[in-house]
Amino acid sequence: MEPGYFPKWMPFFHLAVDINVREDEGIGRKLHEQGIEPKDLKAVVLSHLHHDHGDGISDLKDAPIYVSKEHWDAYKSPVQATIEGAVPNQWPEGFVPKLLEPTGGPIGPFERSYPITSDGKVVAVDTPGHVPGHLGLIVFGDRATYFLAGDATYDQALLDQELTDGVNNNPYLAIESIKKIKELARQQPLVLLPAHDLDAARRLAELDFYKPTEL
Repeated sequence: MEPGYFPKWMPFFHLAVDINVREDEGIGRKLHEQGIEPKDLKAVVLSHLHHDHGDGISDLKDAPIYVSKEHWDAYKSPVQATIEGAVPNQWPEGFVPKLLEPTGGPIGPFERSYPITSDGKVVAVDTPGHVPGHLGLIVFGDRATYFLAGDATYDQALLDQELTDGVNNNPYLAIESIKKIKELARQQPLVLLPAHDLDAARRLAELDFYKPTEL
């Protein structure tokens, strides 16, 4: 971790966070290895702006970056964003994300949606609880529906038991979001991909569908 990466006045980062990401492991370098440059991206949709989800945006400043309006309203103050777990001192200078509009209709148990692509195959849905305005991303593929859960849950086992993770702005909303994801999985073949789930890559590669447990 670079000295000064986290602000000195926020002790949580220094006491509780230990992240070792080399420069060659950053999102910009990884995209370049695949022949993709930030300017080639049509949209970067962030579930939320916590430091472990939003700090790569400095590598993607040539791409349009989207969050929900509810989330940006809660995080546009640099001081408040830092208190909540973001590191705005690492954002590009003058960073203001584009705001997604919930112009899409309901998808399963989700009352509204945010269209990302014109063909409707990529949409975002509200999954609040972990933070205000948290988004999940749904990709409708040919063989499965993929749900990128961000931090709506930390792993599939927690979600299946309808348990929240240890960091939640509103645990009651978090449980409601979890129940909606489970209901969507009952309605169609779903590959669940939480951001912190160590088994997510295997499930994606093997097309391992989530089969919800009835509690």
